[in-house]
Amino acid sequence: MNEEKLRIGLIGLGRFVEIAHLPCYFQTIYSPYIELAAICDLNPERLKEVAPRCGGARPFTDHREMFAKAGLDAAVVVTPDHTHTPVVLDALEAGLDVLVEKPLCMRVSEAVRIIERAKRLRRMVVVDFHKRLDPSHMAAREKILSGGYGEVQTGYSWMQDEITVPCGGFFKSDLAARSSPLWFLGVHIFDGMRFITGLEPVEVRATAYKDEVADQGIDTYDTVKADFVMNNGASITFVVSWNLPKGAPAITIQGVTLQCARGKIDLDTCDRGVHDLSTEGYKYLNTNFLLQVDGKYRGFGVESIGEGLMAIRSHRRQPVDPDVAPDLFGRNGLYATLMGQATEVSLARGYRMRDGRVLVGAPVRVNDLLTDEVGPDSAKPFLVSVK
Repeated sequence: MNEEKLRIGLIGLGRFVEIAHLPCYFQTIYSPYIELAAICDLNPERLKEVAPRCGGARPFTDHREMFAKAGLDAAVVVTPDHTHTPVVLDALEAGLDVLVEKPLCMRVSEAVRIIERAKRLRRMVVVDFHKRLDPSHMAAREKILSGGYGEVQTGYSWMQDEITVPCGGFFKSDLAARSSPLWFLGVHIFDGMRFITGLEPVEVRATAYKDEVADQGIDTYDTVKADFVMNNGASITFVVSWNLPKGAPAITIQGVTLQCARGKIDLDTCDRGVHDLSTEGYKYLNTNFLLQVDGKYRGFGVESIGEGLMAIRSHRRQPVDPDVAPDLFGRNGLYATLMGQATEVSLARGYRMRDGRVLVGAPVRVNDLLTDEVGPDSAKPFLVSVK
């Protein structure tokens, strides 16, 4: 390994690469320690479009060829959600550490395979859950875990996008039709709630709706509501949607509220107190996510990527034991995927209303789903204990 720079290969050149990854690699405090050595996308035209902004990185259309020829230390996986697993596994077998965008994968059986492979090969798998570096989430975590508020009793977390996200060209592929607000948004707030509260999921019952997005020709949900019971008995409701009308005060409306035995915390992570009035209307600006000052970027949108890569760089210099730091080897990704899959299974086991446009789910116990998916032996390290 180069003693100074981590040589990375970037797989997948979608919109989020332009928003956060390229700024992180070239215009942050992390830039002196990162070398974008290679880029890969299945679409040669997309490669040509993005390559001029990639500092001379070698272009590839096959990630396996890139892993074999580019002399990499790590792979950064930003491909569509449903394609993560084979790319991550190929990277691990090539001796590379991995930073992967959320979700780690879309099935818990795949998550277990990735974790077991990473542990066997002693290679990191870091999932980019950038809300863990959101100052609001970090402050709430400190308050809750200090114990002064008592047990979390109920909570509500929401993340909602304008309909322009699934239907307005945000994606560079057909990802919206292959995904849903559950996977595009839900895994963020599933992991965010685990991070803030330290709690794990026990049971879920979900409801989902298909109206506006489906009417625009994309067969996926508008909205998903998942009611979880956590392992201390807390009842937490998650609402995700991507059908807000165009013209909302921000492209993403989001927040968290937690009622505890001796207190309450409310996080408005949409209105950060910075507003903009332009020809686009009156908007909230999330400068905590991304802020450019004197040509440099900061904010948790780039910092989570940078910190993940710095953890990998450190691991390649001085290896970390997977049993000591399991969160750096895919564990957080597994639980977010488990919550997403349990929500989908709840919907699949329920019944339909309004000519199938409303799905009313059945209760699903998370440990039962995990055991059914991977068997009792593989499930055992990840089973949730009730307090």
